[in-house]
Amino acid sequence: MALQPLTNLTSLNLGHCIKVRDEGVVALQPLTGLTSLNLDSCGAIGDKGMAALQSLQSLTDLEVTGSDGVTDAGLSALKHLSKLKSLCLHGCNRVSDAGLRVFSHLTSLTSISLSECSIRVAGVAAISTLPFLRALDLSNCDEVDDAAVEALHMLPNLCSLSLCDCVNLTDEGVVALQALQPSLTSLSLSGCGKLSEEGVITLGSMPALQKLCLSGCESGVTDRSLAALTRLSALHTLCIGGCEAVTDGGMVAVQCLERLKNLDLRSLSLLSDEGIARLRALRELSSLDLYGCEKVTDCGV
Repeated sequence: MALQPLTNLTSLNLGHCIKVRDEGVVALQPLTGLTSLNLDSCGAIGDKGMAALQSLQSLTDLEVTGSDGVTDAGLSALKHLSKLKSLCLHGCNRVSDAGLRVFSHLTSLTSISLSECSIRVAGVAAISTLPFLRALDLSNCDEVDDAAVEALHMLPNLCSLSLCDCVNLTDEGVVALQALQPSLTSLSLSGCGKLSEEGVITLGSMPALQKLCLSGCESGVTDRSLAALTRLSALHTLCIGGCEAVTDGGMVAVQCLERLKNLDLRSLSLLSDEGIARLRALRELSSLDLYGCEKVTDCGV
């Protein structure tokens, strides 16, 4: 209750205050001027705390992460926060499709993170009703598959999408992502191990992409599929770390991406000095990660 006199408070960060529980959130109710509240890794917060948030109707940014006490029932209390623009529920693994029905009341949302939540097709369909959504993180949502990705086609303004470690995503899901062009500029598919070369080649027909992360897509990222990405003339960030099928030959394609500023080649065991020499053509490159590239020698640097 010590903060209650601070009635002019608009931003409060309680991230990693691991002893803050529901009672602490209830005590924040008089702070009706709050627009930003961070409860990152306050794992003891549950549905009672979420219910208390409904009095903070000026909130535009809310982060509640790492709490298995937050369920669909607690999420429903957020329906009164009509000004909410950014919502992060990372690691709240008891949040499921049923809880996402609340999004019908939160039409101002522009950014959502639901990583590690129990989301399926119905949940993604609920997300797809949000007309202003620009950024969506569904990483580590094991049940997100091709059908769920197809449901995203109703988001005409989506700019950034993370599907990292969505292990059930296949090439069909990548084909469905084409419907998000030309708005989609940032896409992360790292750890999507079911993608094949053909799926990665499909990405070459998405010319608006500026950032593409494919780290750990060992079956999909090869010298052949990298050649198809040369059509991505706007690309400034490419991550292909851990894609061990990539050889020096793959750098022939990478050197054609003249706007690259950030390049992740971590742990490419077949990459040698010959491939590194190809990167000289990337005059705008400002960040290069070669961690674990064991064939690179003094000559390569």
